[in-house]
Amino acid sequence: MFVILARLTAHIGFIYLNNWLYGGGGELHIKEGNPEGNNWSRYMKGNSNLRQQVRDYLAPYIGGLKNGDSVQIDNSRKPLHAELDHGESINGYQYLHGSESTVGDFQISGVIRKTEDGDIIIEMTYTWNDKINPNKNYPTDIIKAGIAKIFANPHDYVIRITPST
Repeated sequence: MFVILARLTAHIGFIYLNNWLYGGGGELHIKEGNPEGNNWSRYMKGNSNLRQQVRDYLAPYIGGLKNGDSVQIDNSRKPLHAELDHGESINGYQYLHGSESTVGDFQISGVIRKTEDGDIIIEMTYTWNDKINPNKNYPTDIIKAGIAKIFANPHDYVIRITPST
């Protein structure tokens, strides 16, 4: 599983980079049903940091449910700011190091049900909203962006990723 996820991370990182270098700045929306939708779903769900943040966010809703109850969740008015891996590698998670508040942050919507038997059923849609751009907190990002301008025409762009649930 690790090797598959590592290959997928490198492949997806290349997609982000290629779109930044040559994509002209247009928004990229990846969602289930796209040609690589299943890979993107597995990829986003494969990040332990993101999984833990979602668990922490949903825990109070789950804890407050009684058997037979349900709760509707839609955080689009106050989205969660989510963080992934930080660093200098050219991989997908590090391109997405944090969701971006100016384009919607990390949105969660759906329903949580607690059956009469006490089983929890979670039916959610998650959307990661971000900008792919040089991170000014990393001096090497500024240097890399300058070098990229020599051989390409890079443009920052908005990315939205909606994996399957």
